[in-house]
Amino acid sequence: MAASLTIEGPQGGVAFLGTMQALSNAAAGTNHYLAGNEIFDNTSDLTMGAAGATQGTHGMIFTAPVTGKYQLQIWLELTEIPADAGYWRLILETSNRSYLTFWSDGLAHAGFGDFLFVVADMDAGDIATPKWYQQTGTAAVDISVNQTGFSGFLIG
Repeated sequence: MAASLTIEGPQGGVAFLGTMQALSNAAAGTNHYLAGNEIFDNTSDLTMGAAGATQGTHGMIFTAPVTGKYQLQIWLELTEIPADAGYWRLILETSNRSYLTFWSDGLAHAGFGDFLFVVADMDAGDIATPKWYQQTGTAAVDISVNQTGFSGFLIG
């Protein structure tokens, strides 16, 4: 007989939402683990670290409380994008693998948005951390606090 997993409703199930803190004049060639502010965390599995460049110690870190499949999402708004930026990546780094989007337009403009939605297989204790990377160019990009976040929930 297969074991079953009971997922409680929204009041008790694994679910979290954090918004990102603003990041101004982000340096190129550096991974930026995104720090933030917790909106809710039903099971206290979201750690709100400081922005920085090291996985597991910087940025928002979600630690899976149980083994399962998790719907995880990041959304991001960039402003003040320089024409010499090369390319950008929005990355969700987990203990098992990295998921990413990749974009380049070569044109300076006021703003750009991106999002990443994944279903990730995670074991209890695995971590997931959002980060952003700009390949080259002027350190001018700003990450908007109002339109940027990280959220997730256990789906089974």
